[in-house]
Amino acid sequence: MQQLATGYIEGYYAKLLSWQERARIVKTLSGLKLNSYLYAPKEDAFHRVRWQIRYSRAWLRAYRNWIRTSAQAGINIIPAIAPGLSFDYCSTSHYRKLLSKCASLLTPQTDTFALLMDDIDEHLPRPNAGNYSSLGRAHGVLLSRLRNDLSSTVTRPISLWFCPTIYCDQMAGYDVANNTYLNDLQLSMPEDVSLLWTGTEVISPSLKPGDIRSISKLFGKQLIIWDNYYANDYCPSKAITGPYLDRSDSLVKHVKGILLNPAGLPQSDDLHLGLYARMLDGAAPYSSWRQFLSSVEYGADINKIAHWLRPFCKIDSLPNKITRPARQALCRLIRTWKSPLLCEWYTGLYMLEIDIRLADNSFPSRAQRDIFLAKKYSPFLRASLS
Repeated sequence: MQQLATGYIEGYYAKLLSWQERARIVKTLSGLKLNSYLYAPKEDAFHRVRWQIRYSRAWLRAYRNWIRTSAQAGINIIPAIAPGLSFDYCSTSHYRKLLSKCASLLTPQTDTFALLMDDIDEHLPRPNAGNYSSLGRAHGVLLSRLRNDLSSTVTRPISLWFCPTIYCDQMAGYDVANNTYLNDLQLSMPEDVSLLWTGTEVISPSLKPGDIRSISKLFGKQLIIWDNYYANDYCPSKAITGPYLDRSDSLVKHVKGILLNPAGLPQSDDLHLGLYARMLDGAAPYSSWRQFLSSVEYGADINKIAHWLRPFCKIDSLPNKITRPARQALCRLIRTWKSPLLCEWYTGLYMLEIDIRLADNSFPSRAQRDIFLAKKYSPFLRASLS
């Protein structure tokens, strides 16, 4: 029976890890008995924007050393390329460059490669319209060709993961069954290619068997969940943490993998990987969260404000629901707590305190409020709040 892929995705915007930081994550993954690391950083220019340009020799040396040490730790690195911003599906030159770039990232320790076509225009480029009926068809044909040619190039079978342009129910208008792109992709791509999928939303409020029912009818169990629960690249001024909620360990029976795409913040990622790993082991999310709180200084204060740090916190009448003890806890965390975690959460905690003050309008005068706004916010937001 094939092992479930579990682990980490370096797939976020606005962060690019060092080799030392990647090695740290691999150590964390190994300690948690996870097994995979998908290398797909949006801020690596040669992964996405400049995909046609080969990596330097120095970069490849560091990369191959990381692959070797990761394999020794039991972690499978899955390299990825994302050429969709400029790829010409009818260009022989583009295809040769893609094949060469992919092959350069394969080593004796890698048996899986990922092609990503996320966050691009969902329509087929106009110059390619005469050759393919849809973008889904173009992607399926490309996957078939790439899988066969990669395996021939390295003279051994290579598994392929694929992130489609439509990668959640939300992008399919919540009608996966009738989405042209996904149906054409399913008809034209090899059956053994694994599909990366974020769930019902880009950041899915829940991930349970029922949440992937529609996409499973098209692609069966070839799904690998890309979970953005703790990501914050869409809201970089927020601190996001808390128990790993509304995820079901029973999902493992219906997919080939579940990987976490967090925030690229080493301390926070360590914490969130631990919460995610314990969920996979069947632990209750609040139990795992309490275990963390008991292990860290100021854990009681973190718990008092944790509700407002969750990805799906309900914010109706926010200031009225924050008690005086919670406000005091937030103040202590910002001004007294000294920790590497604080360094990663400081901006988010600070902005939360500011927003609370603005929401309940606790200023002696309008002039003081305007001075406060001028220090904290851009002129555009200040104009709308005035």
